[in-house]
Amino acid sequence: MNGYSDVRRPLRAAVAGLLVLGASRGALAGVLVAAVLSLVLVARTEGVRRVLVPVGLMVAGVVVVLALPMTRDRIFLEEACAGTNITVRLMMWRHTLALVAEEPVLGLGPSRWVGESSAGYGPAWQAEASPGVRLDGVHNVVLQVTAALGVLGLLAVTGLAVVV
Repeated sequence: MNGYSDVRRPLRAAVAGLLVLGASRGALAGVLVAAVLSLVLVARTEGVRRVLVPVGLMVAGVVVVLALPMTRDRIFLEEACAGTNITVRLMMWRHTLALVAEEPVLGLGPSRWVGESSAGYGPAWQAEASPGVRLDGVHNVVLQVTAALGVLGLLAVTGLAVVV
């Protein structure tokens, strides 16, 4: 067995653990969809017997995710502020787009978004956001990069991501 193969198993376990402990509904849904599509493809090309063990592991993973109160509560919107999350993010994104319009080419710089947003957005924000919500980022990588670096920065980062 080569060194790369020896590292893959603990790396997979670490990624799975971070997904579960991170309680990100989007990440969990994305991994679940990718896993199901992969298993369907393998079942169609190599036969159903080839996917029995992975399906069992996937079902066990879903059970673990649902057994942990932290992830279960977020998935079923029972956690405080989980249900208002999208409303709050839409407010943040609208606010960010307005800020980007002020400096579209070069952006606002790395910290101005936090400075401009730290007080919240007034009564609508107070009605939707939970008291513990911190305005520390846009929660959208495209808007975050555009706000900080402008359209030129977004193009540069996108180009770098494509090259790498």
